[in-house]
Amino acid sequence: MYIKKMYDLKPMKREDFEFFRVRPFNFPTIRIAQLVALVHKHSTMFSRLIKMDDINSIYHFFSLELDDFWKEHYTFDTVRKKRDRSVSKYLINSLIINVIVPLKFVFMEEKGYPDIERLLYILDQVEIERNAIISKFSEIRTFKKSALSSQALIELKTNYCDHSKCLKCAIGNHILKKEA
Repeated sequence: MYIKKMYDLKPMKREDFEFFRVRPFNFPTIRIAQLVALVHKHSTMFSRLIKMDDINSIYHFFSLELDDFWKEHYTFDTVRKKRDRSVSKYLINSLIINVIVPLKFVFMEEKGYPDIERLLYILDQVEIERNAIISKFSEIRTFKKSALSSQALIELKTNYCDHSKCLKCAIGNHILKKEA
């Protein structure tokens, strides 16, 4: 109540949540329940995450047991067949790539000691992402199957391919020479 009053927060209505075109495991109600379980399990979440360097400890950090209610519900009112609602490895990998590593980088940079090698090591342990960009690059050449490679390829596409800078890119040059 204190935070609600301090920030003048208003309760969200059911209509504010997006359920359409979302798989049941990704319903906002399930994600909120997972977040609540995470906060309940780890009261010092930020400091623990910042200290973690081993991929297995990060996976363990996100291994959560949801309340029994959420094992048979996707929403508050509809009962479903009882299923495991744990956080998937795919979601954890996505969180590592898009939240944890960038957060660790900013924190380390703010403290004056950005250890890039440590962050690259974490990304190198995470499985490669599955998306259209990686699929296209994989048709051309085989890459190491890690998030470090996939992030590099996404960076290449965003900063070179999307801006037609093929001649400034080793992969772009290789493709152009093949086609010539």
